[in-house]
Amino acid sequence: MISQAVDRMANHVRSVDQYFAIRRGAHPSFAICEIYLNILADKVIKHPVIMKLSELSIDMMIIDNDLYSYNVEWVVRHLWV
Repeated sequence: MISQAVDRMANHVRSVDQYFAIRRGAHPSFAICEIYLNILADKVIKHPVIMKLSELSIDMMIIDNDLYSYNVEWVVRHLWV
């Protein structure tokens, strides 16, 4: 959140890759969903396909959150600056 606020104040626009790299810090909240996966073997959880699915799931949450909060972000950027 701090990085995003600094970027906003400096009118800095990150690339898509940079943006997702910062936003993927949301992974700890995703870990709550993984609590019930303790019945699976570590080799399953750490499998490259499962790891990629986890990353894509986090990306979907990021996009969903951004779509939901777009109006608020617009107001902050255009009316408060």
